[in-house]
Amino acid sequence: MLALSKNSLVVATVAALLLVGTAGAVSLNPRGQGQALIFPYYTTAAGNATLITLTNFGNDAKVVQLRIAEGENGRGAAALTIYLSQKDSWTGAVFDRGEGQAPALLSTDHTCTWPELTDSTTLPQLPDGRRYMPLGPLPADAGSTSLQRLREGFVEAVEVATIRRDSATGVAITPSSGVRNCAAVAARWTAPDGIWLRDPLQDLANPTGGLGGEVAVVNVANGSIFAVPALALDDYRADPLDNPRGTLASVARHSQASASMPSLLSHALSDPAAMTAKANLIADGRALQLTYPVPAQAVDAVSAVLMTAQMGAPFEESAESGARSSLVLTYPTRAFYTDTQQPGAQVPLAPFVRAFAGVLPLPEAGGLAYRVVDREAFYLESTFPQPGEGCGFTICPPTTLARLPGTSVEVLAPGGTPDPLLGTRLHGDIGFIGGSSLPQQNRAGWLQLTLAPGNPQLIGPLLRPSLEGYRLRGLPVIGTRLLTYVNAHAAPGMLANYSTAIAISSSAACIKTDATACQP
Repeated sequence: MLALSKNSLVVATVAALLLVGTAGAVSLNPRGQGQALIFPYYTTAAGNATLITLTNFGNDAKVVQLRIAEGENGRGAAALTIYLSQKDSWTGAVFDRGEGQAPALLSTDHTCTWPELTDSTTLPQLPDGRRYMPLGPLPADAGSTSLQRLREGFVEAVEVATIRRDSATGVAITPSSGVRNCAAVAARWTAPDGIWLRDPLQDLANPTGGLGGEVAVVNVANGSIFAVPALALDDYRADPLDNPRGTLASVARHSQASASMPSLLSHALSDPAAMTAKANLIADGRALQLTYPVPAQAVDAVSAVLMTAQMGAPFEESAESGARSSLVLTYPTRAFYTDTQQPGAQVPLAPFVRAFAGVLPLPEAGGLAYRVVDREAFYLESTFPQPGEGCGFTICPPTTLARLPGTSVEVLAPGGTPDPLLGTRLHGDIGFIGGSSLPQQNRAGWLQLTLAPGNPQLIGPLLRPSLEGYRLRGLPVIGTRLLTYVNAHAAPGMLANYSTAIAISSSAACIKTDATACQP
C-alpha cells in the first residue's frame, strides 16, 4: 500500500506540539486526521481510475467541501459540498470517459451532497443509470487547452463547519432506518426560499477536526493500485474563544461549491480577533510557531507546514525485476504565488520565482540540484557544480539539474521517464543539461532533491516573512514515491504487477530576515 510523503515535519510534529502548544495553529497531524485534507495525486490517464474516500472520525456531523484541482495550474476542475453525519464515510471515483471527453466524478454513496450527485435527476448518466459530474470547464489561462489537462492533479477536502446536533439539518442528513432526507438539504440551497441563500450558517458551528481520507489510483487492466493517505492539517481554522470546540460559528464557512471556486487552502485563521494565522512546525531541528497576517498571508500558514529544503527517497530501476520508480511532487498552494489571475499582489510571489506559463518545455524549465546515490554510497549522478558554489576552474562546465515543468503537480523519475502506468504529461527529467548517464539498468539507491542550497550563505527561495521575522527556505511541496514491479514469470502465461511506495523523507530550514538563525 502506497504511503504519502512522511517528511520530517510530520514525524516531528508531536515534539513541536509539546513545545509550542496546539491551540489555533495549523499543523501536520501524523495520525492522518484533521480539518483539512490534501490528496496529493489523482489520475485517469493510461487506463487509471481514482477512488476518493472521506471519513468523519469525529463525534460531530460535518460540512466538507471537496475540490478537484487540475495538475497544471491548480485550477478547479470539480467541487462538491458533502454533509457527513457522525462516523459517516463518503466515496467517489474519478474516471476517464474516453478520447475527446473530460473525466468525470461518480458516486453511488447516499451521503447528502450539494449539488446532488448520486440522486441527481439532471446530471448525465451511464448506461446503467449512474449519474456523474463531468470535470471542467478548462481554465482560461496560459495552460494547455486539451481535455487531457483534466486527467491528473490533486484533491482538497476541507471541513468548513460542523452541524449542530438535533438541528433540522442534523436530522435530515442522519440516516433514519437507513434513509437520509437529502431533499431537505437541497431545498436549503434552492431559490427562492432556500434558507442558506440568506443565512448560510444556519444550523452550523465551527469545525472541530477528525476528518480523514485516502485516494487510490487503480488500474484494473494492469492489476495495480496506489493507495495514498491524505495529508491532514489540524487547526486550520480556530477561535480561542470557542470552548468547547464547535460552540460558536465564528470561523465557520459555508457556500455553494462550483468548479471555478478557488483553492480552499487560503483561509487559515487562528485568531479572528487578532486576524492572524499561525503554523507549528520543525525547522533545523527546532520547534517553531510562526504567525502570519490574515487575509494577506493566510495561505502562508499552510505553505509553512509544507515548506521543504531537501527531500529524498529510495529508488529502484531494474529491467530484470521490471522495477520502476516515480516521484510525484505536489504543490497545493503554488497557484496563490504564481497564477497571474490570482487577485491581490503581483505574481510571482516568494518563494516562487516564475509566474505560471503553462507546462514548460524542459529547456526552459527551472531546475533543482540533485544527487543519485547507490546502496553502497557511490554517487551515480550529482549536480556539479552546485548552483552558486563554483567548480574551482576558470570556466565551469554546464550545471546538471533535475528539470521540472513548473506545474502544480510534477512527476520525476530516476530512470529518466516516469512509470508508463501513470501516463503523466507533467514529467520532468534528471540530468537535462549536463548529459546524465541515467537511465542505467539494474540500479538502486536513493535520490535527493535540493530545494534550498545546502550552503546557508546562498539561502535560495524563501517564503514571505512571518510576523516574527522568520523565513522558511525551499518550496511548499508534498512528495509521494511510487514503485512498480513487473513479474513476467509469476506462472506460465501470467504477468503479475506489484505496486507500492516508500515514504519520501524531507527537512525544513529557517532563516531570520537579518540572515541569522531562527530561534524557538
